[in-house]
Amino acid sequence: MLLVAMTRGQGQPTLTLNREISRKHFELSVDRDEAKVRDGWSDSTVPSQHGVCLDGRRVPVFGAPLRTGMLLSVTTRAPARSVPHWRVLVWPRPEQLATNVSPPPIDALFLQRLDEAPEDILVLLTSISLSDLGLTDPAFKNVSLLRQPQGFAWQMGTQITPMSAGPSPLPGVNLVSLGFISSTAVETRE
Repeated sequence: MLLVAMTRGQGQPTLTLNREISRKHFELSVDRDEAKVRDGWSDSTVPSQHGVCLDGRRVPVFGAPLRTGMLLSVTTRAPARSVPHWRVLVWPRPEQLATNVSPPPIDALFLQRLDEAPEDILVLLTSISLSDLGLTDPAFKNVSLLRQPQGFAWQMGTQITPMSAGPSPLPGVNLVSLGFISSTAVETRE
């Protein structure tokens, strides 16, 4: 699976140490059948001290499924500009499928950051178009992110460009980080 942190906006946010957020605060688990968030880390049975919430309800230590439209927050405090929180998009959305497959296989999980920090998170299993991520600029029309056997890529029409951290082939888009995630370790490629 692929974890992509994308930065939007012009200025860098001012971040201060937040003692409510631990180094291993929450874990995402995504496969073709389910997207799930867990409070704490799978190598420990200890939840984070300040909790993880979905739609204002604390996530149990064994985790909870993620659904499109949910609000994920990393403390039990109400979401605010200084409290990290994301709007969840599981792709494809069930209402957009013409098949009777239940549940539909997951292609991507997108977490749109809603507080003062500009990082969004994308976990990519197959592919997703930038328009499906809410990017409506005409320059992004017919552009997708792909997972391939040799790595990840941008697809613009029929042109496929390997993905790497730094400037992308799209105007004004800079890929801040690119990580390959497994069940036991994170490998970062720069």
